[in-house]
Amino acid sequence: MSAQARQYRKPDNSYWLATLKPLHCLLFVLPLLVFFHLGTHQTGLLAEHWLKKILRHFGGTAACLPPLAIVSVLLGQHLFKRDRWEIHPRVLGGMCVESVLWIIPLIAISHITAMLLLAATTQPSSLDSIRVGMGAGIYEEFIFHLLAIGLIMAIFVDGMSAPKVPTAIFAVVATGILFSLSHL
Repeated sequence: MSAQARQYRKPDNSYWLATLKPLHCLLFVLPLLVFFHLGTHQTGLLAEHWLKKILRHFGGTAACLPPLAIVSVLLGQHLFKRDRWEIHPRVLGGMCVESVLWIIPLIAISHITAMLLLAATTQPSSLDSIRVGMGAGIYEEFIFHLLAIGLIMAIFVDGMSAPKVPTAIFAVVATGILFSLSHL
């Protein structure tokens, strides 16, 4: 490895790599899932609907299965990777700060859009908007990124020995297109 490559290589215990650990992701998303599901019985979220259809295909019909699927997959990843059962509060705090910083421009765009396009319609309460937005984000990320990209990588890279980088690029572009089409 060249000196330049070593210079840009992040250590294995960096914040960025820690945020990718399934246990940190689970602990971060779990309160959001609880908040989302306690506030509603019927959400109308397309991503949650798709996950329910997928689970029904395998015989699952209970309403609690979508959040249990997310928890099970993240715990399964943690066990499969044989990661240590370490929780770093600094990482979870950083993930919270990062989320707040990323949401500020989205809230501003949402308010501008509402003022310009939806002024004549009834708007849901702010708490409902936050709850549905969190649920949509969790389920869409789970389906389009964790499941779909993971499945594409498993089929092409692990199953067919395709090169990893071009396959990853294809997976990101393909799931991005599917994500966009699901919102039409």
